[in-house]
Amino acid sequence: DFLDRSIKDTEDIKTFLKISPLGFIPSTKSKKARKYYYNYKYSSYHKNEDFLNEPIELINQRYPDSPFAESYRNIRTSILLSDPDRPKKVISISSAKPGEGKSTTAVNLGYSFSKLGKKVLLIDTDIRKSNLHKILKIDKGKGLTSYLTGETGLSEIITKLPKIPNMYLIQAGKYLHNTAELFQSQKTELMIQTLRENFDHIILDMPPLIGIVDPIIISRFSDGVLLV
Repeated sequence: DFLDRSIKDTEDIKTFLKISPLGFIPSTKSKKARKYYYNYKYSSYHKNEDFLNEPIELINQRYPDSPFAESYRNIRTSILLSDPDRPKKVISISSAKPGEGKSTTAVNLGYSFSKLGKKVLLIDTDIRKSNLHKILKIDKGKGLTSYLTGETGLSEIITKLPKIPNMYLIQAGKYLHNTAELFQSQKTELMIQTLRENFDHIILDMPPLIGIVDPIIISRFSDGVLLV
């Protein structure tokens, strides 16, 4: 126990990192989480036999009264109340390494904000491993890199999500090696300023933090960074 210094619960976050967690999302692979699913599946709300196999990426949209959706709403509320005098309009989301749920959190959190009647924009800035268009089942097309390299205009890369009111997406676009230089450009800063004027909330799905400089650059444009 003395040698194991890994963080296991929210109390460890408070103890070792000296910050308060905004919320807690159970792992869909854990036994307790599966029990959540099981109880919800056989509740009076749903009799869907496939519910246990549902991907968590769209859980907030497809099952808004589930315990998982409620967990994301709790995080939304925590963000809104964290600093009422300085609203978090642009939020960057990242994780230490891939596969920890940053894109899942971006989509579910964006959906939670959209249910408040807010106009929400998701931006996939993980150019190396873009994922949002796959989660949202949008055909891959021109995106962020297309705009930053001057190929297209800003309005041409903003996609209205057909099944989710008030939500929009900017895809990552084609892979480029010089993403750090693109994100440091004045064009990126001007883009974020323009988008701030047209959307209530902007969520940036950033690359993982370890070994990649991009999220450090991108986070400069946000009002807060959410670590998953």
